[in-house]
Amino acid sequence: MKIRLIYCLLAVSLLACNKEEEASCKVSSFSPEVNGGIVSIFVSSDGGSGIYELEYGSNGFSQGSGTKDTISNGDQVHNLSPGIHDFYIRANCDGTEWSEWVGPKSVLLN
Repeated sequence: MKIRLIYCLLAVSLLACNKEEEASCKVSSFSPEVNGGIVSIFVSSDGGSGIYELEYGSNGFSQGSGTKDTISNGDQVHNLSPGIHDFYIRANCDGTEWSEWVGPKSVLLN
């Protein structure tokens, strides 16, 4: 009986360790907007610190290989070349925890 209880407790703890926890915040809206060659990033989140991590690059880039910036709502991205650019964003929940990435959202710069 004791051995069965130990196996049951071990199984429960292993399942709990493999469960991926959801972040305590999430991006609720995200809109990159072009105005005269400058891209303004409008974003809000459910919870979080008001700080966001933005990743961007040429259309179709592999996430993880783009340019990353830490931004706040309304910040701008300058000096992008003409063409289509993709943007991903995630919210900072509490300093060390980040939400899931949202995107891509694409914009065309002439």
